Amino acid sequence: LRRRQRQMCIRDRSFPTDSFDVVIDKSTIDTFLCSEELLEQIPLYLQGICRVLKEGGTLIVISFNEPDVVWIRLCLHCSLI
Repeated sequence: LRRRQRQMCIRDRSFPTDSFDVVIDKSTIDTFLCSEELLEQIPLYLQGICRVLKEGGTLIVISFNEPDVVWIRLCLHCSLI
């Protein structure tokens, strides 16, 4: 099993589409949720993640917030509910 780790800025579009099996968000979404100005960036951020994830890939979110809080806020700001 070959594993490689990459780090990139949220605004960086250098990785090709369908590049990763797993993407780990370590408190980036928490940062968005702390600022009304950044809330509008959530859909763009998630679109970028979806673009680089392979079909069937996994997004792992590491957050200091309760899971339900994160999920509800993401859904509200991404028009999923």
